[in-house]
Amino acid sequence: MVPYRTYHKHILRTTKYDRRRRLRGPHVGSRDQIRGVLRRRRNVPYSKPDNFGISSAQQIADQFRQITASVALLISVISSIGLLVGGVGVHEHHAHVTSRNAHARLACAKLLVRAAATSSGSF
Repeated sequence: MVPYRTYHKHILRTTKYDRRRRLRGPHVGSRDQIRGVLRRRRNVPYSKPDNFGISSAQQIADQFRQITASVALLISVISSIGLLVGGVGVHEHHAHVTSRNAHARLACAKLLVRAAATSSGSF
């Protein structure tokens, strides 16, 4: 018993790249046979166009990549909007806290001035 890759590498003297090159060749004959079988099963007359589509694995992979890229772009746009809204919210919160602290410091200063004025008159 010999592992599959070892068999191809040492006995058949082929690599995975050689096998891919052979598999990616044009399959015109098989595509025409599939097309003929589908036309017969669907009762499509010779004079009419096909009412079905035949896709290769490469075409399906390209479509998948295109859909994935579109979804990634959509997610990026949505997350950018979310980050922008979050940044505005954080800025508003920071401005509110800063304003509240400034008012609190001013009120505290007024109380200290009053306390100093009343306590200076007592001595």
